[in-house]
Amino acid sequence: MKPRLSAAQISGLETMLTGVYIGTRPGKEGGDKKTDFVGLDKPPPGDPNRPGLHIVLRASELGSLQSGSPVLYRQIEVGQVEEHELAEDSKGVDVNLYIFEKYAGLVRTTSRFWNVGGVTVTGSLSGLKVRTESLRALLAGGIAFDNPPGDYGEPCENNAVFDLYEDRESASAEVVQEKEEVLAPGIPITIKFKTAEGIEAGQTVVKYKGITVGKVTEISVAEDLSGVILSVQLIGKAKGGAKEGARFWVVKPSFGAEGLSGLDTIISGRYIEARPGHGPPKSDFIGLDEPPLSDPDEPGLHIVLKAPELGSLSPDSPVFHRQVEVGQVEGHELTENGDSVLIHLHIFDQFAKLVKEQTRFWNASGLDVQASLSGLKLRTESLESLLAGGVAFETPAAPDSKPVGNGAVFPLYADAESAREHGMPLTITFKKGEGLDSGTLLKYKGMTVGKVKDVMFNKEMTGVIVSALLDESARGLAREGSCFWVVRPKVGLDGISGLGTLVSGQYIQVRPGSGGIKTAFQGLEEPLTSDPAAETFDIVLRSERLGSLGAGKPVYYRSVQVGKITGYEIADTADHVNIHVGIEKRYAPLIRENTRFWNASGIGMKFSLFSGAKVRTESMEAILAGGVAFATPDNKEMGKPVSEGAVFKLYDEPKDKWLKWKPEIKLSEN
Repeated sequence: MKPRLSAAQISGLETMLTGVYIGTRPGKEGGDKKTDFVGLDKPPPGDPNRPGLHIVLRASELGSLQSGSPVLYRQIEVGQVEEHELAEDSKGVDVNLYIFEKYAGLVRTTSRFWNVGGVTVTGSLSGLKVRTESLRALLAGGIAFDNPPGDYGEPCENNAVFDLYEDRESASAEVVQEKEEVLAPGIPITIKFKTAEGIEAGQTVVKYKGITVGKVTEISVAEDLSGVILSVQLIGKAKGGAKEGARFWVVKPSFGAEGLSGLDTIISGRYIEARPGHGPPKSDFIGLDEPPLSDPDEPGLHIVLKAPELGSLSPDSPVFHRQVEVGQVEGHELTENGDSVLIHLHIFDQFAKLVKEQTRFWNASGLDVQASLSGLKLRTESLESLLAGGVAFETPAAPDSKPVGNGAVFPLYADAESAREHGMPLTITFKKGEGLDSGTLLKYKGMTVGKVKDVMFNKEMTGVIVSALLDESARGLAREGSCFWVVRPKVGLDGISGLGTLVSGQYIQVRPGSGGIKTAFQGLEEPLTSDPAAETFDIVLRSERLGSLGAGKPVYYRSVQVGKITGYEIADTADHVNIHVGIEKRYAPLIRENTRFWNASGIGMKFSLFSGAKVRTESMEAILAGGVAFATPDNKEMGKPVSEGAVFKLYDEPKDKWLKWKPEIKLSEN
């Protein structure tokens, strides 16, 4: 015996005064007599005959344990480590424990022991947790044990052998696993992934809704080198993970334009998320690269929103009703032709009844800023939607509101204001957006039929896309064949137009089509001058040159406008110009075989010494904008009526006798 100082205990201090001496422990009673012995370098383990319980723990390594390290039960010291030695096969360590007599009954055949030496640190996004059993265990190491709830087993006898677990979690997991194995044997399956990055055999777990249901036991390379094969052992209760239709994907941290996800795996490590199947039993599966969009079996309502672009929405973005989170975004995908985005939503079961046929959804991401002369208004659904994006909805009160089922599709509006306005949304693409802005009006026959909601560049930056809302009363304008163009002030040699927009602002003119319903249009860069829906009698004038004439210029009979020029082109022979004229149906009988047409633009003037100067013009409009006039001979010389498409020569000026013709012609009643 000599002085000994360690983190676990201090012993032999009395020898500093009395001197070193030899300690002894008697042999077993009844043993043979012996006079030669081999002395020990240090005191032997506790006396096996001492009242209490003597047991052995088997561990893969000793760690910080040493003789005298405490044995704890609910942080109360109930025993101590006596000695340790290598196991007979040298593959582990045997640790001898002594449990004090009055606590011996706490150790049962089902008890679990774990190492509590040092400090246990666990971390997650919610913070760090630091745990140690006692200050003594922190310094000298130690062992703790407990019994599974409701399963205390039989009393333990001396020399019983137990496993020593690495920590409390490992010991608890073993208990759960043993219970599962009693209820049902484990289920082996294989999952093929493109890569095993971040996956570790024996460490990576399989989870379902946050509960561990299995573990990866082995990783191997596919024979054709097309990926990796994970061997997984599922617990007995996870039978749904071994059926046709089950889905598996790796949850990992993701940083991108869509947002942040899987951040908890930065600390806890990647894991495999499972979704049960409902088909026949199956043991081999193909893992998904991304989480599936939705689970139709999840209680609640699963619907789809259709939008021109995704914005800041991402999986798990919240869905709000009256600023209360009632669902979340499950995923998104492009439509087959790539012109829109489909956003899958899950409305929680208790809120599913809030969604009706008349429900309107809008993008609630970020800040909604409204500016006016009265100041600024800022609005956001929540801090979460400001950072991660979100969707909001409301249902207008209506007596005939009907609930919807899974798979229902709704449009996603850009903001709350757009969603709350009634009408038909449509888009018009123009080459330039000059004069177009939120609030620009859509007009038809002088009446306002809609309003522009937003103007943005297209993806190629070659034009602008105008998002507009058509009034409910004007839904008939959203048809195949409808035309849209911007009315702007225009001053040129061919005339002045759109002067009213200098005061009222530019607007979009609409001309209706007659086809099926359509909501996306290509806007025209120039106004239409002819209307196929209008009933006109169409003829052609031939002229050597166009002069100041152009589409939209008036056609006069006796200084009264009866038609207009609808278009022009150079003839195929390139020796003249064909000018197309539309005469109102009512005045079509005025056109006869011998009708004469002339250019009525500007001012005609004749001068002579005897008669003086004569000034002639059809109208002030003809002076400014130009036009065409015509006359038809008296009854005997007028000729027969002509058919549509008839061709006439356009003269530069009229002859005097043409201006004197006064035929009596009955006009059409139409």
